[in-house]
Amino acid sequence: MASNSIDQVFKMAEALSAKLHEYGNQKGLEEKVAEAMMNATDPDQKFKADIAVKLSTVMSMIDMLVKYVNKPVKQEGVLQRKLDGSVMLDETLVPVGSIVEYWENDGWKAGKIMKNSQTKQCQIVDLTNGKVVVEKIEQLKGRIR
Repeated sequence: MASNSIDQVFKMAEALSAKLHEYGNQKGLEEKVAEAMMNATDPDQKFKADIAVKLSTVMSMIDMLVKYVNKPVKQEGVLQRKLDGSVMLDETLVPVGSIVEYWENDGWKAGKIMKNSQTKQCQIVDLTNGKVVVEKIEQLKGRIR
């Protein structure tokens, strides 16, 4: 029962996000934000333009996350980093930039596979702030949607 209600919450969130996206597209929101950034001259306008960019980023993140969570799990297995730095989920390559779920502290966490520019090794970073949450991906229970 609890799973059903949380699934309904995410279905509603996806529908709301889609409506916001549709409305924003109809009104040219992204173009207006870009124009506001370019034309901001005084500190108050620059402040508001900066907040508008952050708001747009948050809205995009919400859209991406609700779409992701509403997908079924495609594969579950063991995440392993290969010698070339790439990441495999069992026999499936997990491309850089992919969202991946990993098991930590008795629960699923989500992150993004990113390549460290210095070591060329893949890591898992936090979806919201880009900070490394799993530096060495070795025999980690994981799944992808």
